[in-house]
Amino acid sequence: MAVNNVAYDFSRFEASEVPKTASETRRQPQLKVVSNRRPVAKSNPLTKLGLVLLMVVMIVMVIYSQVVLSELSTQISSAQSRLTALESESTRLSAQITSAGSSQKLEEYAVTKLGLSKMEADQITYVNMHEQDRSRITTKGQEKTGAEMISGTAGEIMEYLKLK
Repeated sequence: MAVNNVAYDFSRFEASEVPKTASETRRQPQLKVVSNRRPVAKSNPLTKLGLVLLMVVMIVMVIYSQVVLSELSTQISSAQSRLTALESESTRLSAQITSAGSSQKLEEYAVTKLGLSKMEADQITYVNMHEQDRSRITTKGQEKTGAEMISGTAGEIMEYLKLK
C-alpha cells in the first residue's frame, strides 16, 4: 500500500534498514542563483542628516504648539474668572434694582432725599369741560383741491386696510 503521508509510513521503523548518521540525514541547503539583483545601496550621510533635521523641526513644532496651548488655556481661565465676577456683579445689581424699584422705597426716597410730601385734598383742582368749551385746530395756507382730498382719502383707506 502506497502511503503519501510520512507519518504513517511504518516501513521506516523496520530493522532491515541501517540507521543513517546525523550528517547523512541532514539535507544540504540548496542555493538559488538570482540574476540581475541590485546590491544593497549604502545609506547617504545627507539622507541621515535630512532625517535628523526633519525630526528636530517636528520636535520644535510640537513644543511650540504646547506653549501656545498653555498660553491660550491661561487666557481662557482668566476670561472665565472675569465672567464669573461680572455675573455675580450683575446678579447683585439686578437685586439692587428690584429692591430700589419698589413703591415703598420710592416713596421713602422722595420724602427723605427730595423733600416731597403726599398731596392733600386742598391741593387738588378739578377742571370741568362744558359743551360750549371746545378747541379748534385751524390751518393756515391753501385749501386742498378735489384731487388732493381724494388721494388723501385713498391713502387713509389703504392705511386702514394695512396695504401700505
